[in-house]
Amino acid sequence: MPAFSQPTASARVPLSGLTVLDVMMAKTAAERSSTDFGSYLKALAADNGYNQATLARAAGVNQTQLSRAMENQTIPTVDTLRKLAGPLNVRLADLMIRARLATAEELGTVGAQPPPLPPIVRDILLRLAGPKLTDRQKRALTNHLAYALQMFDEMVEEIANAPREPRMRNR
Repeated sequence: MPAFSQPTASARVPLSGLTVLDVMMAKTAAERSSTDFGSYLKALAADNGYNQATLARAAGVNQTQLSRAMENQTIPTVDTLRKLAGPLNVRLADLMIRARLATAEELGTVGAQPPPLPPIVRDILLRLAGPKLTDRQKRALTNHLAYALQMFDEMVEEIANAPREPRMRNR
């Protein structure tokens, strides 16, 4: 074998005596990126309580496309990643970086990741972004949520301005 050729995936080489560099060179860059992303996608789905079918339904994506991504046969499109980001509770940028569609520098995401959304906020966003609701229903829900938020703010202000009761001393 010439000095600069890479072993093919079918070549069987005993692991004893190999360096880390030898093992890394045994896989092509494409094999490493697809394996990393498929495993990452499966782990995210499991962490969020989804199997393949339920994730496909929750995200509104084709189950066959999702299966191919999870089995490292394809890398999903940005549109598919956008739909998966919400149910998987990750940023679209993180999925794009992990799928090697962009770098953190290109997306301007270098720095600390924001904290995850509370489950209720995530559920509201998912439902408002879902394909099941009409635009009219989404506007009605948005108006209702705006009213609920206004009521919440008023309650917080009332609590903040309420006189404090004196504390009882323990004897």
